[in-house]
Amino acid sequence: LLYDDRIVVPELLRKQVLSQIHEGHQGLTKCRLRANLSVWWPGIGRHITEVVKSCRFCQENKSSQRKEPLMPTPLPDGPGQKLAADICDHDGKHYLVVVDNFSRDIEIVHLRSVEQIFSS
Repeated sequence: LLYDDRIVVPELLRKQVLSQIHEGHQGLTKCRLRANLSVWWPGIGRHITEVVKSCRFCQENKSSQRKEPLMPTPLPDGPGQKLAADICDHDGKHYLVVVDNFSRDIEIVHLRSVEQIFSS
């Protein structure tokens, strides 16, 4: 029996199939993707969530999604003491962008080539 090209798993075999889907402890998203490739039954998403959330190994080893706090750059005592620079391109042209961290003044220089920076 198929549902959208996936095998409909009878209730008797679901625990075994869940175990195979969860093999490798790859997390909720990958387990769901793996299941969506081949099997289906009513409530499969909820069952996968329960298996992953009740897995001690997965909970202890899941990656943290916390964002690191922003660390502001200390303001220099005067202009010209600290500069930030980057090379960027726009419409196939290369530019050197330099910003003074004190005054926030910006200088933009068109580069004929990126190698020009290293040959000066």
